[in-house]
Amino acid sequence: MAHQSFYPGRLQDQVIIVTGGQKGIGRGIAERLALESARVVVTGRDEAAGRETVECIRDELEASGSCVFIRADNAEPDDIRRAVSATLGEHGRIDGLVNNAATMERETILTTRPELLEKVLRINLVGAVEYSRLVLEHMLERGKGRVVNIGSTHAWSGLSDLFPYSLSKGALLTLTHHIARNYASQGIRANWVTVGWVKTPGEIEVWARQGKDAAWIDGKAREVVPFGRLQTPEEVGAAVAFLFSSDADQITDTELDVTGGLRM
Repeated sequence: MAHQSFYPGRLQDQVIIVTGGQKGIGRGIAERLALESARVVVTGRDEAAGRETVECIRDELEASGSCVFIRADNAEPDDIRRAVSATLGEHGRIDGLVNNAATMERETILTTRPELLEKVLRINLVGAVEYSRLVLEHMLERGKGRVVNIGSTHAWSGLSDLFPYSLSKGALLTLTHHIARNYASQGIRANWVTVGWVKTPGEIEVWARQGKDAAWIDGKAREVVPFGRLQTPEEVGAAVAFLFSSDADQITDTELDVTGGLRM
């Protein structure tokens, strides 16, 4: 894990939950927050990956942050309640939430069956709403808090075969607006990070199943991404860290575009 720059101590002692933080983009976010001295709670379904992420981050720490993993399925309200309760029990407060957990199913509107749509929305949207609801109850009592939702260029229309995913991300964008506009006067900030085409092990695996190797991905990125390359999880993490910092205290209801120009 390489970082061009980070700011040790900038997020000193902030307690931040990162859903789906055990791999890919979520892992990049969790690592960056911990490097900037946050107390990070990673949640997700894959316990082995979660523990690996925690160990990796602990090995990387150059500041006073920390990272722990709580196994919690975004599709299970009981898991979500347990994760939030455990975080409050351990740290006594929650300063921030990153709604990152998501599943991507490749189906068109014509091939999406109700049960598949329900599955995607339960993980990508309903889980985010439940985390937000529980965390907001606590934040409103304290009079401050920050929520960052991880979005996608697909929220605005999406590829034809990403219908369920695109629908869920569009609704997540609405959730961001709702929280920001209704709770700003009570000390809550909510923002959205649009990610473009990110180079994660999962993304490489998806294309490998279609016979496309890493060199093909890089070549395609040079064609379609204005900046000429895929983004990295670390770059998304840097954007999220900024939104949690005091430098962003006057920023809410904002889309921060980390797409290499792909969203233009």
